Amino acid sequence: MKSVILCEGLTDCLFIQYYLRTVHHWQDGNSRANIKFMRWNRILKKNENNVMIGHDGSCSRLIPMLENVLKSNWMGSLEETYRKIVIVTDRDDDNSETYFLNEMNRLISEQHGKIVDTIVNNEWCKVSFINSIEEEFTVEFLLLVIPLSENGAIETVLLDSIAQKDAYDKTIIDKSKSFVDEIDPKVLYMKRRRDKLKAWFNIYFSIRVPEDFYRERQHIFNSFPWEENAYINTVFSKLSEL
Repeated sequence: MKSVILCEGLTDCLFIQYYLRTVHHWQDGNSRANIKFMRWNRILKKNENNVMIGHDGSCSRLIPMLENVLKSNWMGSLEETYRKIVIVTDRDDDNSETYFLNEMNRLISEQHGKIVDTIVNNEWCKVSFINSIEEEFTVEFLLLVIPLSENGAIETVLLDSIAQKDAYDKTIIDKSKSFVDEIDPKVLYMKRRRDKLKAWFNIYFSIRVPEDFYRERQHIFNSFPWEENAYINTVFSKLSEL
């Protein structure tokens, strides 16, 4: 079975990739697909199943990516169909969840999908479709607006988890947050709350390893004790059903 996880950016993709590999024992297929509507993707495999994790650079590209996936399903054969589709996005404000629920329902309606289960955050929901050669198939959707119950981002979930694990790192994280919160009082550069959240994350990693930011981020993801972190496993528990 084919599945796809649509993310906002590379950090989210790496985070989920390492989580699936470590906690749910997916294997890195060491391959990528040539998908025009994705800037980056990675394919993981488990038994006869595969999941592609990809992004197109920003939150605003998630719905266009979903539209392209649904169009691909309509045009392809049943063997090529993505049977499980996951959207992972940050809870930037109180309207994030409502926006994505409305947009997902709109796209499903435009593709003449019949909703079996009402689409809600953090629950698998079934939708019935018919492809271009009149074959009926079912797709399961999962919307993950993270954190689940408060404003934030996938980066804040990781930072909170690191802070809980190590007191020294917690001090660096707290000081990074304070610096970011105070450095731009005229709000010339960080105009949105999400900008500050990303800056917290990037400053922490820049301090930890100034010269090799990307590789060290991968190292931290790879060495992080995913199985031991109850909060992360709660947030991403539904991915066990891929």
